Amino acid sequence: MSQLFLCGSFSGIANSVLSGPIEHIRTRLQIQTDSSQGPSNLIRSIYRNYGFSGIYKGQMITLAREFFGYGIYFATYEALIQRTMGLEGKKRSDIQAWKQCLFGALSGYCLWTVIYPIDVIKSKLQTDNLDPLKRSFSSSMDCFKKTLANDGIAGLYRGFLPCMLRAGPVNAATFLAYEVTMNYIARS
Repeated sequence: MSQLFLCGSFSGIANSVLSGPIEHIRTRLQIQTDSSQGPSNLIRSIYRNYGFSGIYKGQMITLAREFFGYGIYFATYEALIQRTMGLEGKKRSDIQAWKQCLFGALSGYCLWTVIYPIDVIKSKLQTDNLDPLKRSFSSSMDCFKKTLANDGIAGLYRGFLPCMLRAGPVNAATFLAYEVTMNYIARS
């Protein structure tokens, strides 16, 4: 399981190279009060004023989120699949689709339950002022402490329920698609 965790974690690191700036731009667009700035305008504006460090704002916390999240995600799914194979004496390709969906959903729930507070901190950092002199938070730890001081533990879980409502079906479909694809490749 530790190898599966690490494989997932390293895929998370690779993923963060793209997901960090994409989520930064998406999050900023979600909180803007007018719709005058689209993604390309926002990217150009940030890059022009703050360079790549502006585009990659919040990258370290994104990397931490992806490392732990993807490690847990893939290890959970594989543990459930391998346990089922052992208990039922089945090959992976013989596991029913509903079980693959269930295991995918459970993996998504595990992922988001563990990383949700990190995601909240990431979003707060990414939407903080780009100008270092005007920022509300000096670091991830500063953001965490201020969130706890101002909002308590509940501040780390705002929006958790909608996230969990999405996590089940999305991750069920993701892993079902993965298994169908792998079975197709194996037969080809």
